[in-house]
Amino acid sequence: FFQVHLDKKVPTGAGLGGGSSNAATALWAANHFSGHAASEKELQEWSGEIGSDIPFFFSHGAAYCTGRGEVVEDIPSPILSELPIVLIKPQEACSTAEVYKRLRLDRTNGIDPLILLRKISDHGISQEVCINDLEPPAFDVLPSLERLKQRIADAGRGQYKAVFMSG
Repeated sequence: FFQVHLDKKVPTGAGLGGGSSNAATALWAANHFSGHAASEKELQEWSGEIGSDIPFFFSHGAAYCTGRGEVVEDIPSPILSELPIVLIKPQEACSTAEVYKRLRLDRTNGIDPLILLRKISDHGISQEVCINDLEPPAFDVLPSLERLKQRIADAGRGQYKAVFMSG
């Protein structure tokens, strides 16, 4: 019943959820133009059937996500909105499927994300709290990512609070 034209602005393969945010927006718009047949909570629940990180885009900013990512709890933002962030997107992209195939659950950091959130809220961003268990398998899939991360850290000469992969 709908025709959609999408001008994509979020780069593909950047680990920013561009496709998932598009899916959430399409669901929201279809619901809106259909007279709000479903509640936002229902849309959030249903969207988890389409993709694990789509429900996040029905949150209201910062969120704590559990399960496969589909269980979403709104939280106060743990960082200041004025925090400068630089995003670098190399031309190459990792296959999400390949990264997850190489993820070894026995090699994840095991730290409770709530502890990390509390540390960020209390002390701000640091390399210690910016943990991404998908970095090692992503670096296996695309070794140039690890070299890029190291080059960025080296170029910052200790001035960057953290350098880490998104997604």
